[in-house]
Amino acid sequence: MISYNARNQRIEAWVNAATEESEDAAPTDPEARDLHDQEKAQRIEHEDLCRENKQTYKGRVLLWLALQSTGVVYGDIGTSPLYVFSSTFTEQPSWQDLVGALSIIIWSLTLIVTVKYCFIVLSADDDGQGGTFAVYSLLARYANIVRTDPSGPERIVVRLDRETGAELPPAGRIVRDFLERSRTAKAVLKMVGILGVAMVMADSVLTPAQSVLGAIQGIQVVRPDLGRSAIVGISCAILVFLFLLQPLGTSKIGTTFAPVVMVWLFFNFAVGIVNLVRYDHTVLKAFSPHYAFTYLIRNDSNGWKSLGGLLLAFTGVESLFADLGAFGKKAIQLSWLVLAYPCLLITYCGQAAFIARDEEETAFTNPFFRTVPEGSFYFSLIIAILAAIVASQALITSSFQLISQLMRLSYFPHIKTFGPCLWRLRHSRHVYHDFAAMNKVPDGGWFAIVLSFILSTVFILWRWGKEQQWEAEMKDMIDPADFLLSSRSTSRNNSIAREAGDSSIRSVRLRLAPEYGGGSITPAPGLGIFFDKVGGSGDHIPKVFTQFIRKFQTRPQVIVFFHMRPLSQPTVPYDQRFVISRVTTKIPSCYQIVLRHGYMDDILTPNLARIIVNELMTFITRGPFPPDESDLPPDVRDELDALRSAEEAQTVYLMGKQTMRVHKREKRTLKNICRRVALEAFLWIRENSRTKLANLDIDPDSLVEVGFVKEI
Repeated sequence: MISYNARNQRIEAWVNAATEESEDAAPTDPEARDLHDQEKAQRIEHEDLCRENKQTYKGRVLLWLALQSTGVVYGDIGTSPLYVFSSTFTEQPSWQDLVGALSIIIWSLTLIVTVKYCFIVLSADDDGQGGTFAVYSLLARYANIVRTDPSGPERIVVRLDRETGAELPPAGRIVRDFLERSRTAKAVLKMVGILGVAMVMADSVLTPAQSVLGAIQGIQVVRPDLGRSAIVGISCAILVFLFLLQPLGTSKIGTTFAPVVMVWLFFNFAVGIVNLVRYDHTVLKAFSPHYAFTYLIRNDSNGWKSLGGLLLAFTGVESLFADLGAFGKKAIQLSWLVLAYPCLLITYCGQAAFIARDEEETAFTNPFFRTVPEGSFYFSLIIAILAAIVASQALITSSFQLISQLMRLSYFPHIKTFGPCLWRLRHSRHVYHDFAAMNKVPDGGWFAIVLSFILSTVFILWRWGKEQQWEAEMKDMIDPADFLLSSRSTSRNNSIAREAGDSSIRSVRLRLAPEYGGGSITPAPGLGIFFDKVGGSGDHIPKVFTQFIRKFQTRPQVIVFFHMRPLSQPTVPYDQRFVISRVTTKIPSCYQIVLRHGYMDDILTPNLARIIVNELMTFITRGPFPPDESDLPPDVRDELDALRSAEEAQTVYLMGKQTMRVHKREKRTLKNICRRVALEAFLWIRENSRTKLANLDIDPDSLVEVGFVKEI
């Protein structure tokens, strides 16, 4: 059974009660009813922003998730036995060096993976989610250290969690206050997070090729004459085929992950037991850390350099934390402690036992394939290739999801990614191992570092550009009360309203405030659906509406401010999706609709306007759809007539398109020149990124983009 925490149960109960509220519970007075609707929308918005998504699992579900996690979490770390010893030694090692290296592997898996990650890091989750950005997001929510879009809902989340953070212990408050005051600390935290993301994406470029190449090299055991070019060609063909499979989606590809990795781990475990029994069981002395220390002391700088190869034994350990949101803490702990950890320990011990007694002194060059028993080579080759593909697929799909996370946090422009999957982020490993790996930089490691630097530059540039954009947009925020003025309509406006068929606006005349031109606003037949990216409750007017009114000085007969609010759950029941309220009494027939949806809900469909009209009719009549109009009050019937006539006239979707240009500063200082170059680069990326229209599955003939220019 999946048990949600008590807070989520209260939230779901309240949302159900709020969305299923009967007409008897709502006020009958129109003004009181509108106020009631706005309060209801504000409460639902508050609960959506404060919703917790952490889940706990028990019983069979926990066991099933533990088995599933093996196919995703351990694809990378599980294939490390293919190349750890061959990457560590350049010649046949002595027994003491072999056992010393094995001891380092054992204690790295024990201290770094088991103790650090499994028991400590997994507890530092952000509402059940893990990864570098999850930790950074957790800090940002409880300490005001990140600049957010002032017109976006994130500002409310930061404010709410900042208030609840008052319950922190004294030491926690001291750290939080330091982070909020120190600009240097904020910059360091941002750089660490960005660098970690950039490094894992750079690693994702290299690791698939390395894993597949290590598996294909096993063919040389039976075909020594097979050249390196042939090995590389076969590996490239497999990788190309793997990328061609990506449009199928990870749900289809991922169904084979867990069985492949489980068979791989159990096969390695069995081979390790056989090699320990047949060859040299004394290598089990490596469980004593004494051999690890003596290895490093005896080999001096060469021992330190060899750590660059030994760290491959725990590559992919970050996936234990990054995949926390998909499987949960207990499932990952169970799968590691019961399955992956013992299998990997025995695998490395078995390989060391074979290498210690290898008379040909070549087993260390290809430790996996040369240590498998006779008669099982071809099976081991097939399962190794499949396991390498699993590890590669996990990195490929994790990069896709990582890019999605970057886009949501305004660190990357909008592009299209396929196949949501679990994302993995690289955390700081043991410092000693990291410095030891630096000796690989001249031999090819420089590529990953350069790529990480380029990606980090793009992330920082885009985030800085977005902050400059938000700062410029802050100057355009308009108070609805200062934008529109209303009065009794003249006879001329009455005739226009009658032609439009809107009896609800016959006695109201709208005009712009004097500071915005002061012109009269005339009604036009039709239903106008304005896409609102902010969606705040109350008397909120989206920017696309203000730009439309200022440019054309007309308004649709019926106005809808439409906002889509994504929730962190697969789907939202249909009867809980729509939250409707009237925006302001100054604008007749003006509604705000918030569409709450999950990440698997298909909401932007060609019949979106028809769905919106049906929901509005239900909202206006406070009853079932279609309504029984015989007993409705006259004002309600007039409102329904206005809605029907507007839909029959035309339906128009209106979306804002903001074009930005760099403001020319008077002084041509070095700082201004650098700022202009950076902003021009940001705007070039912005203009060439994916547009909003690409995600809309609605009639293009009914879509209008309202363009406006903004200087930054």
